[in-house]
Amino acid sequence: MRSFVHISAADEKSQLHKMIASLHGHVVAFLRHPVASAVVEHAYRLSNSIQKQELVTEFFSPEFGLFKGLVSKTPCRLVDLLAQEPPSKRRSVLEYMTSSLQPILEKGILDHSIIHRVLTEYLSIAGKSMAADLLQQISGSSLIRMIHTREGAKIGVTCVSRGSRKERKKIIKALKGNAAKVACDAYGCLVLIAILDIVDDTEMLNKFIVNELVSSIEQIAFDRHGRRIFLHLLSPQKANGISADALTPLEAGNCVSDEDNEENTESKEELVKASKKDPYVRRKELLTGSCLGEKLVDLCIEHAGYLLGGALGKDLIYEVAKGGHDGVLWHVVPAGICKLHQAIADIGANPRAADFDEEHIFEQYHASRTIRRLIIEPTMLPNNVTARSFARVLWDTTLKGNCMEWATGHSQKIVTAFQICDDKLVRKEAMKELKPLIDSGLLKNNGDLTEVSDRPIKKKNL
Repeated sequence: MRSFVHISAADEKSQLHKMIASLHGHVVAFLRHPVASAVVEHAYRLSNSIQKQELVTEFFSPEFGLFKGLVSKTPCRLVDLLAQEPPSKRRSVLEYMTSSLQPILEKGILDHSIIHRVLTEYLSIAGKSMAADLLQQISGSSLIRMIHTREGAKIGVTCVSRGSRKERKKIIKALKGNAAKVACDAYGCLVLIAILDIVDDTEMLNKFIVNELVSSIEQIAFDRHGRRIFLHLLSPQKANGISADALTPLEAGNCVSDEDNEENTESKEELVKASKKDPYVRRKELLTGSCLGEKLVDLCIEHAGYLLGGALGKDLIYEVAKGGHDGVLWHVVPAGICKLHQAIADIGANPRAADFDEEHIFEQYHASRTIRRLIIEPTMLPNNVTARSFARVLWDTTLKGNCMEWATGHSQKIVTAFQICDDKLVRKEAMKELKPLIDSGLLKNNGDLTEVSDRPIKKKNL
């Protein structure tokens, strides 16, 4: 009969410490081996920040691999370690890192997060020309294997932002067959967003990337990470859960030598190969070229109730129903947006379930707040498009004559929103029915509030 020995957390930490100690002085050599590198990567993933730094610093110089105690007791980056060092020391570190990394790159051992960390450290001190050489070497299929980690995605964004047209083309072609998988990755989606944000050749993007996104649109739209792709295309002005620097490329190092310091006096705008196409035009072409805009609207119509009621889906259906930032979707599929407005109103017109097993859409937490935003939000219609506002559609289909029924609970937010909706005719008509409810104290008088958020702010006298 087998017996199982319980290992305490303290014993696990002790074993990990011994494991890392046994790797000391051999990290660079082991990472050049396809099998041994997996052992180092496993230890790196289990390590705390100080232990991670001990492993990574062996790439900085032979001294780090021979002597313990040279590593700072607090986590810090290589560029900070070298800040007070003479130029000769900085050059020595860069040369050693170059010679250590080259065999790893040549063997294509690029899946490990420790390698991605070392590459970001290298780019933080490498001059512009050396950084360009590295980015050129890893652009393409090699890069696709790296973008599943935070540092790998940062390198990917840098390759897209600073790469030449030829290098960007290699990256895009390498994504063929992998676009849907990358879109649903926590970090890979950032690289995909950067590509859609920067590359001007929308015909190539539609052929190699957007077509694949359309074919897996339901999977991507319902994924917590994948939905960011569509949200960014519809409304790039909003963060959508993306950190402020996630799409900012790594800057070329500025501490290697006096020559490199001179070389890197160029502004960030000059270092980044900025796109020439107008962002609005690019978004419109991407939404049109592969029928992505039309498919997004169809998806929202088919799953309107599910998307409205979900914490992840509400933002997507809101942006689609609004028409996107600057009304870009109204230019692409205006009739579809009108159908979506009607679909939401039709769901709202359904009676409450008699057994109360299923919440009505007006009583759902996320749905009630999303519908409220759509009522208040002004409609950005192009000059050549005529359509009723969402507030008008919802009022005529669902709430006209029924406000008393929905004047309590979460649905009260929807009813109250008509006091401040952007459609003046609807607001005037609704107030005739809402006024008695306000006078009775059942509804709050929000006529002097203009904010779209869930916590309206009073107008300030300027």
